[in-house]
Amino acid sequence: MSEFKLKYAYKDGLLAPIAVPVNNNFLDKLPEGVYSFTAKEKQTGLMLGFTPIDDFKIHENIVGQDKQLNRIISTYTRLGKQMGVLLSGISGAGKTVLAKRVAMACIEKGNMPVIIVTAKTVEYLPIMMEMLNTDAVIFLDEFEKMFDKPERQNYLLTLLDGVMDHKHLFIFTCNDASKINEYMLQRPSRIRYHFRFDRVP
Repeated sequence: MSEFKLKYAYKDGLLAPIAVPVNNNFLDKLPEGVYSFTAKEKQTGLMLGFTPIDDFKIHENIVGQDKQLNRIISTYTRLGKQMGVLLSGISGAGKTVLAKRVAMACIEKGNMPVIIVTAKTVEYLPIMMEMLNTDAVIFLDEFEKMFDKPERQNYLLTLLDGVMDHKHLFIFTCNDASKINEYMLQRPSRIRYHFRFDRVP
């Protein structure tokens, strides 16, 4: 008897569960682009999906970020596992701009989807990770505001440490790095780079 496991195919903005043999690689993949990860409770149960975002653009002038950008992309490309990057500091200093530049580079060079996770969907992040069948950039903006206490971020530790079929690039931005779980910063496999933005360039 063939061994089966549950996988998810992307179609019409939603994830549909399908049972496939473990050696079957012919699965629909999330196309390259920028998506918002969505979760809706319906009578039939929880509906998870990806909504394309068209306005993920960079309007600011870019000043002095090429070194960080190239370092993130080159390290992620070289590594054979997933990687985390934390961008912390004051508002308006360029954190989100750098995050978007990294995301766009992954789309252009790696044909990767970029998935934006919000406070409303962060609790479903483990489920989303199980569903993805391609390398992806997972972007969590203003990460510290998603949790009332750093201890509630503990479940992310196993996600960042986990051995998966694909390697994902996690990008976290925050204003106050002291609100980030200290254990996320203690291993390169979790957050490999922490770039601080202390002033507006």
